Amino acid sequence: MKPNSIFISTSVGPTFEVDALYNWLEKPENFAIFDFDGAFGMEHLDRYPNLLYFHKTSGMTDAAFDRLSSKVMDNLLTFLHSEEEV
Repeated sequence: MKPNSIFISTSVGPTFEVDALYNWLEKPENFAIFDFDGAFGMEHLDRYPNLLYFHKTSGMTDAAFDRLSSKVMDNLLTFLHSEEEV
């Protein structure tokens, strides 16, 4: 990984070699930012002061949550009221 850089991982999970990232973070001039999904499966994140970790998913805003919930409820109601056999 390139030195003196910022590494950002959001909403995909680790798409990189985790051990290589840990080694890269040992150098304080390197910096990383993760959301909940971006750091999925990673451990000991609190060891690195140059790593920001958020316990939220970057793509899940309040509006997105509301829209997704509404869509799920609409789909359930459509299924429950349908006359077709599954």
